[in-house]
Amino acid sequence: MNHTDIAFRRIALCVLLGCAAAGPAPANTPDTLVPQVRGEDGTLLTPNHSGLTRTTRFADTDGAGADIAIVASAAGDVTDGPFTDPQDKLIASGLFQSVTVIHAGLETPTLLDLLAFDAVLVWSNFDFLDSVALGDNLADYVDAGHGVVVAVYAGTSDIASRSLAGRWETGGYSVIQTQQGHETGPAALGTIFQPMHALASGVTTFTGGTLSARPTTTQLSAAATLVADWNDGKPLITFRDDLAGPRVDLGIYPPSDDVAFFYWDAATDGARILSNAMTFAAQQDVVDVAMQVVTLNVPSGVDTTNDPLTLPGQLSGCPSTFVAELWVSDLGVLNTGITGFYVDVLFDNTIVQADAFVHGSLYPSLQEGAINNPDGRVVNFGGTNFTEPLGIEPDWVRLGYIQMSVVAEADSRIAAVLGLGGLGVFGRPPPPGSEISFLPAGFVCDTSCVTAADCADLDANGITDDVCTWWECNAGACSGVAKTHPSDMGSALGGCALDNFCSLADALHALTCFAGDNSCDTINIDAGGPLGECAPDGFCNLADALHALTCFAGKNACSCGPSPKHSNTPHIVGTTALTVLADRSAVEPGGEIDVRVFLGAISREPSAIGESVGRGSPAVPLQAYQIHVEASGGRSGSLDLVGITIEDRPNFIFSGAGEERFDAYNIDTGQMLAGLFGRSVTPPRNGYMATFTYRASTDAAGTFVVDIMHDDANWDQTFLVGAELTDKIELRATTPAAIAIAPRPGGRGTE
Repeated sequence: MNHTDIAFRRIALCVLLGCAAAGPAPANTPDTLVPQVRGEDGTLLTPNHSGLTRTTRFADTDGAGADIAIVASAAGDVTDGPFTDPQDKLIASGLFQSVTVIHAGLETPTLLDLLAFDAVLVWSNFDFLDSVALGDNLADYVDAGHGVVVAVYAGTSDIASRSLAGRWETGGYSVIQTQQGHETGPAALGTIFQPMHALASGVTTFTGGTLSARPTTTQLSAAATLVADWNDGKPLITFRDDLAGPRVDLGIYPPSDDVAFFYWDAATDGARILSNAMTFAAQQDVVDVAMQVVTLNVPSGVDTTNDPLTLPGQLSGCPSTFVAELWVSDLGVLNTGITGFYVDVLFDNTIVQADAFVHGSLYPSLQEGAINNPDGRVVNFGGTNFTEPLGIEPDWVRLGYIQMSVVAEADSRIAAVLGLGGLGVFGRPPPPGSEISFLPAGFVCDTSCVTAADCADLDANGITDDVCTWWECNAGACSGVAKTHPSDMGSALGGCALDNFCSLADALHALTCFAGDNSCDTINIDAGGPLGECAPDGFCNLADALHALTCFAGKNACSCGPSPKHSNTPHIVGTTALTVLADRSAVEPGGEIDVRVFLGAISREPSAIGESVGRGSPAVPLQAYQIHVEASGGRSGSLDLVGITIEDRPNFIFSGAGEERFDAYNIDTGQMLAGLFGRSVTPPRNGYMATFTYRASTDAAGTFVVDIMHDDANWDQTFLVGAELTDKIELRATTPAAIAIAPRPGGRGTE
């Protein structure tokens, strides 16, 4: 198991214009991927070099947003441009927590796979591995209330293996009539018929490029709405809302001219069209009725609760058997109660299997259910109560449970979808599928690993899942040890093991990790966030060193154990500004130049400390700081960081501190930090902080700017800490340094 986000890589595609029209091609399997096969757009099919069938990119910051997937068949690897270009643009929109690419030419995602996502985008250029099975699974996915966006050529190709088939076709799930072919030639955005619709938000211009692949037909389904068309009248953005889940069809091929020059113009609003469609497809209607799957080591023994996720006996370890309980609640405005519920329970039969099921006592009538392990389902499990509606919010009631056994150690999930028997509610019509929420349960039983991050970071967001557990990967197996304190990040002399102390050794582990020289697993070097925040932040930096030192002094409020504390309260004690000054105004190509950072006066913040500020107010002390610089601009070439130092200057903020001072540098990231062990000082006005040495490349020209990177939402950048761990000195402004590239003697000048 490796949850690490796979690095972005793009290789050049062999694309030929004017090639013969694409004809029928054999179904793609790993053994039959040959370069003689051409896609719908004439490009050659290149082999999948890595063997990867999936890759996931996560948002830079952890927060709200849908988890979506691209299910597509294109040339090459899932790390190549045709896949990663739409993936990158969707992530860059800031609207999604993660975007996973699934190569549908090499694997067919099951319904259980699809249920891990809030919406999926489907397109093709080459054959799907199984267009019938994919169509069946996507139809089931829509029936379960989830959204699907279909783009060219999955909805236009007249080659059956490249178009969605199965129940998708026979059940009429399309918006634009399928398998009618496509046409090409330069085209652009035509008329926006629904300018106020969410699918048209921010869309003002779109140019399809020289290819402009689009549907030939203008025929839409009876329930469809045309939001916008091409300038030749062909459908560009369409949707329908008569199914259980949202449906959008786009008349565009998702990759842009960042991949191949003849695709849509990336300078126009194609990325906005894609993100609008996926946001619309991922929308969740107001939840009327909810079902929560809960995995437990043994049955809970109760039939009602106010929160099923707090039931005793939550699944732990990797047991040979366990139970999956099914809990339901009527959450809607008209929450009159649930009289009957029937569901299909889904699982991966290569990892777990169903052994038996037990109906709950509250739904005793018309009880049904059938185990189908070959298909990974318990079919139509449920019952009815004719006498009493149940599960009215805040109550949850247990429908029953499935007894399951583990057949392979791996991560999996247990999910549910509406069964044939449906849902019954008291005194009102059953809600549509889009208003029934099914919450799956994760089943984590994979003890294999490559690094400690595979054990500590199961959601792959770059942050340890539990700051109070020390994880190791030994001989490919995960092992976790409970920590006595979050600040225990290793032992003395660089030892990569717990010592059950918070000491100088832990601070040094954080500083060494910050400098990029750490030999221990980085995922464990995270004592918490900045300004005393107890939750880990995914960085090893100044904040972790200060957590360790504060813990050593007995002042840190974060702890592990029976009653862990998870928050300190940071407060602003002052504001200041930083100035970047270069030692001269220009540098020749190939030459070096020093830029120094100076601290402005710190203005005391009265609102945070409940005092007035005037003449004689006490100065604001400083304990530590972290600086992140970046060079930008120039007409050509680059200005590269080659060194970071703290010079022996009389106005240095921590001048004379001697062995009480610590500092660390990372040239690769453009960062440095400095601080004092156990005390703070009143910094001098215009106090010196650090020197960054830059070298101009031999082809550098124009004017570059070196500035301080600072953003309160990104604590891996620049921040200053006052006398206490929770004292924030807010950086209100920075003054950058401008560095011109001087002409060489006898050379041409710069602008």
